[in-house]
Amino acid sequence: MTIFRARKTVSKITYLSMCLLISGVTFSFSEETPPLSTDRPDQTESTSITMRGCYQVETGAVRAVNDDATTIFLPGTLFRTGLFRNMELRFGIDGWLMDRDSDENGFGDSRLSAKIRFKQESGLIPEMALIPSISFPTGEKGYSSERYDPELRMAFAHSIKDNLSLGYNVAVSWSSAASESGEIATLASFPWSVSLGQGISDRIGSFTELYGEIPINSPGGPANSFDCGFTFHVSDNCQLDLEGGVGISEAADDWFTGAGVSYRIP
Repeated sequence: MTIFRARKTVSKITYLSMCLLISGVTFSFSEETPPLSTDRPDQTESTSITMRGCYQVETGAVRAVNDDATTIFLPGTLFRTGLFRNMELRFGIDGWLMDRDSDENGFGDSRLSAKIRFKQESGLIPEMALIPSISFPTGEKGYSSERYDPELRMAFAHSIKDNLSLGYNVAVSWSSAASESGEIATLASFPWSVSLGQGISDRIGSFTELYGEIPINSPGGPANSFDCGFTFHVSDNCQLDLEGGVGISEAADDWFTGAGVSYRIP
């Protein structure tokens, strides 16, 4: 009798769970689809969350020049999917890193992260999101940190006008690299960014940005840069982008350009 009652209880729980799951899936697809919002091409991560039941792919290429050395990153890609109303799961890959001067190339590391939006904008208080992440040493030798490097980032967003917004990030990040002696050292830094976005038309947007990285326990000065760019919405679920920038401190790249495409499914 006890076993029979237990089975009936489990059956009821299973039935209720299935009803809730089906209701949740139905609700996720019945929500009004928001405009496509991406975390590229600027360096500032947005506070927006990918809609539940949707998958978003953001990919592109960057060409950077520093002291006559040219490096191409292709294709740096970020995969995003909404888990809950205010949380998404993210997986990024560095792609191929190609040194044009030495003809050397290799596959870079990957990164797993989540974005959790925990505060809506209210007056002078910005919208806020937390982005914890960790890198995985999946890259080839010479192009991998060979360690699991964490980062914790806070993203903020202000709506200034209907077509004007301000986003900014602060973070603490750890990055591993080989020293001159060949030993792997993990160094900490403070990445930061401020981006002003403006809508030019219903389909075209622009941004102007300052960003950088302040070393904590490593030699050398900060790597600060200025960049700007444009986005073009081909459709409600597809966006093209173009960017370019220059270094404003000695440790940054002299200049860089990039382009990419983002797509949301369904």
